[in-house]
Amino acid sequence: MHVVKTSKWDVSPDGTVTGDCGTIEFYIDDDGGTAEFVEYVDSSKGIIESLSYVVSWHNWATGSGSQFGSSFLFPSNPWENIDYKYTKAGFVTGSLTATDVVGFGTS
Repeated sequence: MHVVKTSKWDVSPDGTVTGDCGTIEFYIDDDGGTAEFVEYVDSSKGIIESLSYVVSWHNWATGSGSQFGSSFLFPSNPWENIDYKYTKAGFVTGSLTATDVVGFGTS
């Protein structure tokens, strides 16, 4: 039998959320206008069949912000991704929403 579990995660910057299916982490490092966004997912229930994520960010000094994201089929487990985005200099905050589908078990 093939069992599929779908999880949706929300996490703020420099944070870790652990649930019944694994762990997600999100970090931001801003270096003078180019922000490094680090996204990490570790499934404790088996392989990740698909994963999609959206990062929303806001620069409080300029009032600007945006969203970006992507989707992957059968990414590694654990999965880590780094995005570099030009945000301009300032205090940048963000949030990560990730959805994964995990399959485990066969018969």
